[in-house]
Amino acid sequence: MTSITRIASAVIVIALGFSAGAFGAYRYLDSATATAALRRDIGPWQTMKERAGFTDALYIAQIAKIGPFPNPPGEAIYFLAREDSSGAPLMTSKTYRVCGQPLPARFWSIAAYDAAGTFFANDAHRSSYTNGNVGMDAPNHFCITVGPAQSAENWLPTNGDGKAQLLLRLYQPAPDIWSVLTVQAVPSITEVLP
Repeated sequence: MTSITRIASAVIVIALGFSAGAFGAYRYLDSATATAALRRDIGPWQTMKERAGFTDALYIAQIAKIGPFPNPPGEAIYFLAREDSSGAPLMTSKTYRVCGQPLPARFWSIAAYDAAGTFFANDAHRSSYTNGNVGMDAPNHFCITVGPAQSAENWLPTNGDGKAQLLLRLYQPAPDIWSVLTVQAVPSITEVLP
C-alpha cells in the first residue's frame, strides 16, 4: 500500500467518524433527553430553564440549531407555543385568542409562524405585535386574535392548512423574571369556536 493510499484511507476514516459523530450529536439534540434537560413548560409556552446559559454547551448547541446570533438569557428570553392552553396543536385554519398581561421586560413581541418557522404572507403585512403597538382591551391587558379571518383589532393572520406556532420574545427582562413566570403570568391561548 502506498503512502498516498494510506493517507486517503485515513482521511476517509476520519471523515466518516466525524460525520457519524456530528449526525449522532444532531440527533441527540432532538431527543427527549436533551430537550428535558433544558426545557421549561409554562402553560402552552416552552422556554429554556433558568440555569441554561452561554456556559452550558448543550444550551449553545440547541440554540445553534435554531439560528445564528442568540442572545444570552439576561438579554432575551424566548417562548415557543405549538399548542393552545388545552393542549391541542395550533392549526393555521383555526382562530385563537392570545390574551394576557405584558410580562416584565423592556420590549416584548408575539409573532405567528407556520410549522417551518416562516412568517405568514398576508395583505396586512403583519407578522407580530409588540408592547409598542398592541391595543390594550383593558388596563394592562391585551388580546391578540390569531387566525385566517381578519379581525378588527390586534389580528395576526395565518393561512394555509397545517400547524402553526407562536413565538413570544422578551428583551431585557426584569432581573426577577424567573420568579414570576407562572401559568397565570404568561398569555393564554384559547381556540375561538365558530
